[in-house]
Amino acid sequence: MASVISSQKLSRREVKDVFVLTAFGIHVWTILAVLVDVPAWLLQMSVPELAGAISYSLVYALVETLLVALGLIAVGFIIPARLRKDNFLVWAILLFLWFFGLALALFNDPSLVFQKQALARLFLLTFLPTAALFSVLNPVKRALAWLAETVAILVGGYLAMDLIALAIVIIRNI
Repeated sequence: MASVISSQKLSRREVKDVFVLTAFGIHVWTILAVLVDVPAWLLQMSVPELAGAISYSLVYALVETLLVALGLIAVGFIIPARLRKDNFLVWAILLFLWFFGLALALFNDPSLVFQKQALARLFLLTFLPTAALFSVLNPVKRALAWLAETVAILVGGYLAMDLIALAIVIIRNI
């Protein structure tokens, strides 16, 4: 009987790249969402209240990043090693983007939650062929690895902001 957990370990680079790209996507989205709201908040809040509101958004982005990255890494241990070989980053990022798109669709039309068969068909018709195609395209693999390496410093800045935001949230709630 085959083990559900793959015997081949993920490399540290794969784990780091998945975390970096996940953190980058979530933080860019969070920062854009906050920037849309800041002008209205400036009219309603004092500076400490504004710092608190932004801090809660950043702490939420940190928690979301950790949960999503851990989920993607857990999927990496479930995917058979022969399918994952040199393609884990591509599969993980495509899965992240697919669920991100699904979240946006559900945000715009919550009734989609009840259409599970349609969502399953959409997954099979969009994600799997795209992942299979991108898995054999070396330029896509190289581009994702380059992007992860390039935005790693920026993600370090995001994580530093997250830690400052976490300190602000803790201080506000003491």
